[in-house]
Amino acid sequence: MSWKRITASVTIIMTFNVCSWVTSQEQQQTEDLERAKITREKSAGLRMNRIFQLHTGYTFIGDLCHSRSYWQSALALSDNQGVILKKLDALLYQANLASSSHDADYLDTNPRDYIKYLERNEQRRREAVMHGQLMSLSGLLTESQANAVIQQHLSDQKWRGFLQALIQELMDFTEAQKTLLKRAQSNYNQDARPLFMGSMLPDANQAEIQAGLNLLNDQFRNDSIAVLTPAQKKRYAQLTEKRPAPNVIPMLPAPAETDQVRLDPKKLSDVFRTMGQLQNENKLKLSKVQNQLLAELYLVTIHGLFWIEAAESSQADAEQSRSVVIPHTRTEFLKHAEQVALLGILTERQTRQVQDAL
Repeated sequence: MSWKRITASVTIIMTFNVCSWVTSQEQQQTEDLERAKITREKSAGLRMNRIFQLHTGYTFIGDLCHSRSYWQSALALSDNQGVILKKLDALLYQANLASSSHDADYLDTNPRDYIKYLERNEQRRREAVMHGQLMSLSGLLTESQANAVIQQHLSDQKWRGFLQALIQELMDFTEAQKTLLKRAQSNYNQDARPLFMGSMLPDANQAEIQAGLNLLNDQFRNDSIAVLTPAQKKRYAQLTEKRPAPNVIPMLPAPAETDQVRLDPKKLSDVFRTMGQLQNENKLKLSKVQNQLLAELYLVTIHGLFWIEAAESSQADAEQSRSVVIPHTRTEFLKHAEQVALLGILTERQTRQVQDAL
């Protein structure tokens, strides 16, 4: 092969590579611009939610204290319980807002992983609220109050409650079971939609439509109950068992200063202790808001631990515990408080730092 041909071949190859590189760069720039538009819109949406979001209290937490809530008169909450439940509800809500604001800042950097990132953090926020609900049910409410709240909730929701994260946690559903329950809900929605639409027509046979909806509702129930194992059916019966509503306001005083020192979560929990150590070493880089939220969480946790301790020493509560739906133990309560901190207050990176240091 002559040098001219070799030179021509090399020139063609180099030209092809350069053109491919230029094309690739142009495609990358186009993708970056398209992604930047999407991330800007999502970032703006998160910031707008912070302004217009209406919060009336999380189920099993703040809604129990709402002035127009059924539970305001039915649950016989003590004043201290109301204060601490509102404090827990507020810190969860503020943590949610802070987390969304952090996500918006991250989206402003036009990250390539924004879809997975948002999915993970939305899941973290949902789980943080669920663990907050479990803090309420496993320590801030008395055992009889927790029993009444769960029973009333499932009486209203029935098998539809199986789709709620808290109920799934209490029922110990597997991922396969959750999928089957979602399918049962989807089938019901798909079949019931035409009947609901038909009921709006002027000449609709309402009796016939209602009969059709009743059949679909029965099928939805049967499909949902069929997912449960024998042990879960027994658990469901326990959760829905009608019990006398508490009618005596419990004696739940605020812990004294010595009790607050003794029940400091950083002394009782490896997770909280590690968080404190990392913060003292200036490694965790907590923001002012995060420090404030953790201080509120510590106070709520101390109250719950103090009330659990008081209940354990009461013979009357010990006898009542035979019918307990949600165990009130220091270990369980602390576990949920830790998850509120890790999933709701700390960022993903900070959570990994704590877990790596444990």
